[in-house]
Amino acid sequence: CMVRGGLQSFVVSIPVSDDVIDAVNEVSSRLITYFDGVRDLSLKCIDEYREPNADGTTNGSVKERCITVIEKRFNGASTARHEQDNTNLPHEGHFVMDAFVSIKNTHQNSSDNVDVEVCLEMFAHTTYGMMLVNKIRGQMPGEIGRTNRRWRRLLKRQLASSCSSPPSCKS
Repeated sequence: CMVRGGLQSFVVSIPVSDDVIDAVNEVSSRLITYFDGVRDLSLKCIDEYREPNADGTTNGSVKERCITVIEKRFNGASTARHEQDNTNLPHEGHFVMDAFVSIKNTHQNSSDNVDVEVCLEMFAHTTYGMMLVNKIRGQMPGEIGRTNRRWRRLLKRQLASSCSSPPSCKS
């Protein structure tokens, strides 16, 4: 069933010098990196262009960049099962998550950033799948937007190391 509660979409502000398409590519790259790095869970990402329709129908709308995520063990090659599995699971496993990436506004804002929207469509087939969806999407805005504590500390360290030798960085 479709997951309706919780985080459904968020906006990432990306600095772009030339083309707004670069912003979509950057956010898509960050999503794939985030999904590859989720702890205690091996995920498979499928990067494609699709229409964002939860019911599976096509209405001729513009296709958007979509990152589809499933558990890697349900990729078809492996038949490994865990105790949370049951024999009635669909082929994608306990859950499937689609992250649609698109430009939120067509004009760049005043700070030369482009706002990119990530809209999530999530389907959980079991309680275990719902737990996995909540775990994955919980840290997503901070990781993709690079605004959480880990990224702030990393940026602070990078600024400190780049400014430690040149005298022009002292303020």
